[in-house]
Amino acid sequence: MTKTNITLIRHAESQANAGGVTLTPESIELTPQGRRQAQTLADSLRTEPAIIVVSPYLRTQQTAQPTVKKFPQARMEQWQVQEFTYLSPVRCHNTTMEQRTPWALEYWERADPHYCDGDGAESFAEFLKRVRDFTLKLNARNEGPILVFTHQIFITACLWLRDCAPENPLTSIGTFRKYLLSTAIHNVGVVKW
Repeated sequence: MTKTNITLIRHAESQANAGGVTLTPESIELTPQGRRQAQTLADSLRTEPAIIVVSPYLRTQQTAQPTVKKFPQARMEQWQVQEFTYLSPVRCHNTTMEQRTPWALEYWERADPHYCDGDGAESFAEFLKRVRDFTLKLNARNEGPILVFTHQIFITACLWLRDCAPENPLTSIGTFRKYLLSTAIHNVGVVKW
């Protein structure tokens, strides 16, 4: 059981969300609309956080910037809460989300939790370990509140493991995919942990 107030926040609209060509998962920037969303989010926050967590990915850091500016006393930390990169960034370099869609469908249809698509990708098993490590780290913290700027699939996996508690998550990749498709977390969507 967590001891503090924790909020998971999906990053604002990114170039990938808007259908743009992207180079690497970690370098995807916010759109002008995403920057406005990040500012609106910061303006709406009333309680000063003790910690602001970001992923290593630029879009979460850019989303957090207005909040960091608003609450300069908050400690900023980078945790491994980045998106699930299940497709090889080498293969996906300089492509759009639409171009990657057939590869994504192929990945999920394979339903192999140990399959790795190539350099820079992680398997579903590795991803779930990272999600579990994150929840253990959260449970060990007693400072608060904590704002975590992260990604849609990461947030969804946290909720899935917490709320659905599959007996063997590694054999439940298809169940996770259905849960992911049914759980919409919009840009700058806020989930109380």
